[in-house]
Amino acid sequence: MTHNHPHDFTKTLKDEYERYEASPDARESFVKHLRDVADFTGSAWVKEGSPTLPGLPVSANTDVVKLCIAFLVSLNHSVTIAPMVRFFSRALWVEEGEKPKTISELEGAIKAIAAFSALWRASRRGTANIDQQYREILAGNNEKTTKMPALARSLKKQAPEGASAPAVDLDALKAELRARLAHAEHGGIDTRDKFVREAYMLPAYLNSREVTRFILLAAYHDSVADPSSNGLIVKGKVAVSPSLTFDGFRDERNFSLEHIAPKDQVFGWDAQFYETKEITNRLGNLVLVPQVANSSLSARPWREKRVMYSALGANSHADAERILAHAKDNDAIEFGESTVEIINSSKHLPQVAAIGERDAEWSVDFIEERSKRLLGLAMGRTFQMA
Repeated sequence: MTHNHPHDFTKTLKDEYERYEASPDARESFVKHLRDVADFTGSAWVKEGSPTLPGLPVSANTDVVKLCIAFLVSLNHSVTIAPMVRFFSRALWVEEGEKPKTISELEGAIKAIAAFSALWRASRRGTANIDQQYREILAGNNEKTTKMPALARSLKKQAPEGASAPAVDLDALKAELRARLAHAEHGGIDTRDKFVREAYMLPAYLNSREVTRFILLAAYHDSVADPSSNGLIVKGKVAVSPSLTFDGFRDERNFSLEHIAPKDQVFGWDAQFYETKEITNRLGNLVLVPQVANSSLSARPWREKRVMYSALGANSHADAERILAHAKDNDAIEFGESTVEIINSSKHLPQVAAIGERDAEWSVDFIEERSKRLLGLAMGRTFQMA
């Protein structure tokens, strides 16, 4: 991303302000919008603490709004500020009777933008010029998709000839984001199967740890161990294991991406995992755990890791103790005091329980299978937001 010199930015603002010399109302609107941008970036676009939408009722600061903004901030995805502020400004300045509707549409826009960015980034290497997608939406360059009017506050030179006047329309934005995700000349992701096919072989850990963490949270959300598929998860009942929440995003249990087969080859792991650097960095070989557990799991062999995952995913301390005792008595696997303390002091980690139930060897083929399962679950959850 190119950063302009402060002098260039100041000149741009001055030139834009002077465009409205003949219209005091337009000048006032321009200054008001600048204030809205400053308020949004100062209170919502924050790296620490909880994002808040200043000037709106507390009820506007929903969990999903905070989650989505925190995710976009973690990506440093500043290009998304402009479209979100358009909906934020409208919610601020409408008549009181219109506020509930526009606040709801602001939430919808924030959700749709986060979902689009997550699915776009998870299904291709690098950013794949995602910023340009948002710039075209703002400018109204949407002729090949939905012909949505420009979302920017005013039309610029880059807008297509004969473009409609700018409009803030949630249905139009959602339709355009979906169309761009599906269109062959843009995202090329028109079905869940296509998303999975594009994403499952990518080295998610190397591609973007922030996106990977979000995708895993989406896959884990209200999922349980699949009783018919050893080591995988499946969609469960509502509220059985919520993770795609603002609290889930900030929970220390979900901070660290742990490689199940170690990232670099160590004794006890088949050379097949290391034929390319990408295999161990795929989604299916990753799990979210606290940093202290990650450090302890680290380069252990699979037989030890499986026991630790099972104990960390246990529903009670008594269950965890039984798992450790069984491993000691039946498999001659005994852990040191520090490892046992990590297991005993850890919060419940439902996301690792299914891995601990896998009694077969960890394999490259299973990484592929697990990648596909996680991506399918994640797209289902994420697309509900769009």
